[in-house]
Amino acid sequence: MTHIRLRSTVSFCVLLAFAAGAQAQPPGAPDEQPPRVEATAQAAFLATTGNSSTETLGFGGELIFRPAPWVFLGKAALAQNSDRDELKARSLTALFRADRVLSPRLSAFSQYDYLHDIFAGIEDRHTIQGGLAYLAVDHPQHRLRLDGGVGFQHEGRLNAENSNSAIAQGGLNYRWKITSTSELVEELRASLPFANTDQWKLDQSVALTAAINSIFSLKVSNVVRFVNAPVPGFESTDTTTTVALVMKFTRPAR
Repeated sequence: MTHIRLRSTVSFCVLLAFAAGAQAQPPGAPDEQPPRVEATAQAAFLATTGNSSTETLGFGGELIFRPAPWVFLGKAALAQNSDRDELKARSLTALFRADRVLSPRLSAFSQYDYLHDIFAGIEDRHTIQGGLAYLAVDHPQHRLRLDGGVGFQHEGRLNAENSNSAIAQGGLNYRWKITSTSELVEELRASLPFANTDQWKLDQSVALTAAINSIFSLKVSNVVRFVNAPVPGFESTDTTTTVALVMKFTRPAR
């Protein structure tokens, strides 16, 4: 099982995030139009020396562009952990998604996902899919989007036969605006390959973000990746917990 954790600071940062939220004003009504451009960059680093020598690094970025009626999303993240200069874990993920708004609640989308994690036995995983997304809840504090579709997945496996299959995928994205300066976001995604249904997968991520000022925020996140039939010799569950400093840039809608 691959673990990339910043254990010593997680509890403190969660308390800090909620403290920041408690002092802020409750969220008001959402803006009439979301920003045309949103960009974030985040970095996490933790090092120990002395009786133990470990180093954890995490980098990521996200870009959202909204030229109506389209919404484009691109993001990537790298996380790695080393112990006494020996690499213990490293994962690289990337995603590109394009949504075509059909109505205030319904949109059609296409999406590409990439994963590289040799410590989970995955040399590379490429997933392409398309489908429909539905905004089930649209509230100033709570927002829930459901989506589902079909696609194709290629998985290059370490010391094992590669896997290629058509797949069905479904997921949800839930956003809770706790206060005007803090929010909780949870994403859940399940995939089922038609060629081998035993290889179904489930990914979940939860992130709590609290603003420090208009540009910087503190983010605590946890990502769990579960594979029902992992690559032989590897475990089924990988967990990544990080604490990161996030910088955000927005450009208002025209």
